[in-house]
Amino acid sequence: MKIAIDAGHGLYTAGKRCSKQFDENETREWTLNSRVATKVCQILNNIGVETIRLDDTTGETDIPLNTRTKNANNSNADLVVSIHHNAGGGTGIETYVYNNACLNGETGKIAKAINDKVVEKTDMKNRGIKIGDFAIIRDTKMKACLIECGFMDNEKDTPLILTEEYANKVAEGIAEAICNYYSINKPIEPIPTPIEPTKVDVIYQTYTNGRWQPNVKNTEDYAGVFGLPVTGVYANLSNGNITYKVHTKGGRWLPEVTDRKDFAGILGKHIDGLMMKSNNGTVRYRVHILGKNWLPWVTGYNEKDYNNGYAGIIGQVIDAIQIEIV
Repeated sequence: MKIAIDAGHGLYTAGKRCSKQFDENETREWTLNSRVATKVCQILNNIGVETIRLDDTTGETDIPLNTRTKNANNSNADLVVSIHHNAGGGTGIETYVYNNACLNGETGKIAKAINDKVVEKTDMKNRGIKIGDFAIIRDTKMKACLIECGFMDNEKDTPLILTEEYANKVAEGIAEAICNYYSINKPIEPIPTPIEPTKVDVIYQTYTNGRWQPNVKNTEDYAGVFGLPVTGVYANLSNGNITYKVHTKGGRWLPEVTDRKDFAGILGKHIDGLMMKSNNGTVRYRVHILGKNWLPWVTGYNEKDYNNGYAGIIGQVIDAIQIEIV
């Protein structure tokens, strides 16, 4: 048995992305398609079913449809499942076959099995089996269907389809339906949803204009006051330790401090360099030069590395900083 899995489109296919109204990252459709496709292949491979991918698994190339169908036909696969995500303002799951003959035959049976099992797993609206003149299901010689796994421009669907948990459910539904149709009596192990790492926050403040300014967190704001020199820095992490030191204008690098056991700087002396490191993640930080602009982000901790070892330009006063853990 061989199953051909197709993640529709490519990473850079024009227009195929989530609506910015519901996803500020405008996630590309291929990214969603490929995530499900990869999981389907993983499940089927784990129980001994051979799979092939018809798309470019890097997403870099939107492989032409005639190449995809040719590769499917040359592979002598038993079934093609093309995975997509929808647009047009609707909601729910729908699956396509090529024509009425397909709909009323074995292709329609397996398409319905896949569609209904995914609906069951995800609890999404069932939009049913439809007919569509799509090359991936028209020009392949084996049973073939195209499933639309939710809408990228719907306020209900979009937040769901972006999640790992939803992709797991869709993939499990497709794989289970295939196994049921072909009477493959092997248990399918659910895909564990990965635990997202706990976000490490950095809380920091500057001494400016004769007082400690309010604390800020991560890059939600910046610490400092534009136009007024920074002369001291305090910082700590929500989990772990942050170590840092500063360079004073006309002076030298001062001893490093950790967390808020002390502050970095000499109150009243302007700071023109900042170095930071952490034992929990990488510190990404930048500084704003008084009267000028923000300098590029840096992640290093080396006073001899002028490019990425510290933030600042020796001799030019800093008036604001931003920090985050990545």
